[in-house]
Amino acid sequence: MTQYFVDNREISAPFDASSLDQVLKYVERLHFKSTDAVIRQVRVDGQSIVPETPESVMQSGDWEKVEIFTGTMGEVAHESIGGAMEYLGKLEELIPALSLKFQDIPESYDFGDLRNLCEGFFFINMLLEKLFTGYQISLDQTVVQGFSVREHLRKFIGVLNQLNESQEQGNYLMIADTLEYEILPFISVWKDVFEKISGKVN
Repeated sequence: MTQYFVDNREISAPFDASSLDQVLKYVERLHFKSTDAVIRQVRVDGQSIVPETPESVMQSGDWEKVEIFTGTMGEVAHESIGGAMEYLGKLEELIPALSLKFQDIPESYDFGDLRNLCEGFFFINMLLEKLFTGYQISLDQTVVQGFSVREHLRKFIGVLNQLNESQEQGNYLMIADTLEYEILPFISVWKDVFEKISGKVN
């Protein structure tokens, strides 16, 4: 029989436990302590649930233990910002090395690194959208390095499109130049954006 825990406190099993989504809705409805509470982390049998978790795990099956950890929107926002800043710091080291590889004939795993880089920026963009929407911060009125965040986002989308076109054309030198001269400078922009948001998050 599955055991359910919220913040290390065992709770009664939900009436509908056909999927993890139903379990989370049950917890949000009956076990949130405050109106700004949100789910910070979910673990099933010790495994953290992330976007890439297989659907088979998300559906009710042979779960032994489901653990749900909550927090306030502010706590989750600060944790997310901290994770994004750490990731951006790693990119500052990764991008020049990756650019160097594309100045020659890249190996297959270099394309994997490039794909992971693009996926990372996709999740950063999603996080920014959630933070700006959740805290009702204006993309147009938030200015970083002389431009609004909306302008930065518009320009960055163009850079990613340029990177994608370079891959389709097999233009490795253009990929290298885009990484080094277009994408790398954006790292400091995103850091400043997250710093500014952090100051507005309770």
